[in-house]
Amino acid sequence: MKEIFSNYFKMSYVISTIFLLLGILLCFDPEGIIATISILIGVIILIFGIFEIGLYVGTLSHTSLVVGIFSFISGIVFLLNTNILATLIPVVIGIAMIIHGVKKLEIASVFKEQNLSNWTHMFIAAIATIVCGIIFIINPIMGAIITTQIVGLLIVIYSVTTIVDNIIFKEKFKKITKIISEI
Repeated sequence: MKEIFSNYFKMSYVISTIFLLLGILLCFDPEGIIATISILIGVIILIFGIFEIGLYVGTLSHTSLVVGIFSFISGIVFLLNTNILATLIPVVIGIAMIIHGVKKLEIASVFKEQNLSNWTHMFIAAIATIVCGIIFIINPIMGAIITTQIVGLLIVIYSVTTIVDNIIFKEKFKKITKIISEI
């Protein structure tokens, strides 16, 4: 049992350290991370396109040819324009935020009509959500950078708390195994 926990702690420290480094990288080089992810996606889509075109050559399936050409071109676009990912994702998120904010506004107005308390909190949150959505659409690159940094910060917090938890748990485990060995 001691060996199982020892292996768990080692693996947990390694994973937490990797996550910690990834989180720091996301916080301090979000543009580089976004570009790298875009390149990886581009390579995957390009390879998929080549595979589909190869299927067309073997089977003469027009669907494979269309999908293959579209994927091949999309892969090239991702490779040549690494900001495309940073543009597309925030725009989609911005649209979703605006839709969600409008729904919140509708609910807030129903709450107000029914004289329910806290409708103002929901109204303010709805307006803030809509404004954030508009900002994401107007400046998608900044939205992608901020989102990437927030994810990085959350990963750093997760990693640090996991390492601290492991230190505490390891100390408790040592005390428990000592008590059990004395019995």
